[in-house]
Amino acid sequence: MNTEEIKKSIEDARKHIERAQEQLKAIEGDDLLINQPWWLIAGNGGISRNVYRGVAKKIWENYKSVGNAFTSKEDAERELLLRKVNVKLKKAAGGFKPNWRNTNEGKYFVCCGSNTQDYCGLYVNYTLSLYQNSQVYFASHKKASDALLALTPEEQAVLAPKGE
Repeated sequence: MNTEEIKKSIEDARKHIERAQEQLKAIEGDDLLINQPWWLIAGNGGISRNVYRGVAKKIWENYKSVGNAFTSKEDAERELLLRKVNVKLKKAAGGFKPNWRNTNEGKYFVCCGSNTQDYCGLYVNYTLSLYQNSQVYFASHKKASDALLALTPEEQAVLAPKGE
C-alpha cells in the first residue's frame, strides 16, 4: 500500500466512525425492545419474521411509520393482501387518470358502505370533484364493477372487513 492509499483508508474509517456516532446519538437514551418479534413485508413478496436482541424504539417506530413493520403476522398478511388488491384494481383501471379540473367527468371507485354493525358491503360510487389520495379511480361504472366482481371473496374482505 502506498501513502495515498493509506490516507484514503484512514479517511474512509473516519467517515465510518462518524456515521456510527451519528446513529448512536439518534438512539441514545432510547429504550430497547428486547426479543420482540415483528414482521415485515419482504422483497420477495412474502412475510418475514424478525426477532432482534435489541432494537431501539425510535427505529421500530420509523419502520412502523412507513407501513412495513407489524406486531403480528396477521396484520402483515392483511396489509400484503391489501397492497396486492390495490395493484389488481390499478391494473383493471387501465391507467385511468382523473382530470380533477373537469367537474363533468365521473371518477368511479370501489368503496365500502355499512348498514349494520356487522356488515360492510362493497359497491361502486363516483365523484365529480372529491379527491382521495390513495383511491383507485375508474373511467366508468362498468370498469369499476368488473374490477370489483373479479376480486376473490378474500380480496373483497380485506377491502370491507366485517365489524370494522
